Order: sequence, then C-alpha cells, then structure tokens
Amino acid sequence: MEMQITDLQRNNFDFKEFFNSNTLKDNQLEFYKLPQDTQEQYIENGMLLADKMQELRDKLGFAIDISSAWRSSLLNKMVGGKQKSQHLIFQACDWRPIIDEVKIRDASKLKDIVLKIKELGIVADQCLIEESWIHYSIKKTGNRNQFATYFKNSVGKRVLKII
Repeated sequence: MEMQITDLQRNNFDFKEFFNSNTLKDNQLEFYKLPQDTQEQYIENGMLLADKMQELRDKLGFAIDISSAWRSSLLNKMVGGKQKSQHLIFQACDWRPIIDEVKIRDASKLKDIVLKIKELGIVADQCLIEESWIHYSIKKTGNRNQFATYFKNSVGKRVLKII
C-alpha cells in the first residue's frame, strides 16, 4: 500500500499542518518533487511524529500550533536551519502551546511544559525550548530523551542547557 501525506491526518491535526510555512508558501509542493521512495520514507517518519504530536496534545490537554514540521532543503536554507536538521527527514516539529486561546511564548511557561512532557515519560529524541517555541523530535530507534533549553551566552553563541 502506497503511503500518502493524507495518512498524517490525526484527531487534532490536519495533515497540511505538518507542511505549514510562512516563509515558503509552497513547501508541500516541494515534497512532491522528491522521489517516491524518499517521500514514503519521510511519510513513515512523519506518521511517527504525527502520532507523538497527537499523544502530546492528548496528555497535555491543550491545543498545539505547529509552526514547522517537514522542511524542504530550500525552506531549511531560508530559515537558517542546520544542514542535518531532523525537519528535513520529517522527524521534528516546532510548536507552541495554545492555552485559553493564547499562543504561549514565555520561556518559563514553555520550560514548565517541557518538564511536564518529561515527567509524563513521553519519549523524545529532543524536546527543546528554542526562543519562543518548543522543538520536538522523535526517531524510530535510538532516541536520546534530551530535554533542554537553548540560550545565547554573553558572546551570542547558542548553548544547550539540560533541564
């Protein structure tokens, strides 16, 4: 059975949310430029990611706004993503919680949410606070369960601090 991007649909997420981009409006079309076998591999990764995002939504009990999940190499370059970003292979999702109809951007509130995810035992490769959003990634095997925050030190270098 051939996998389609519509297979990413979940209770609280439309499959299109996993291709959203304010930077590159046709990011989903970029996906269709990939070879079929690559698409299927990425969809398989994306289905695991979609399942985990639904699990986060169910266990945390609030809405989630996905700002970036799968990224084409073009989009990744446009947003300054790392060359080996897990977004490129559909293993990562950047998101903000929505509580009382407000997108949460406050780092201390985001930290409380990341700590709650850790406390709930939800498996992650990484669950990171980055500026004003949460970066969540998952792999089929070999997950690091790394819960941390990124911040800029006094010389402007990004530093990872485990929480």
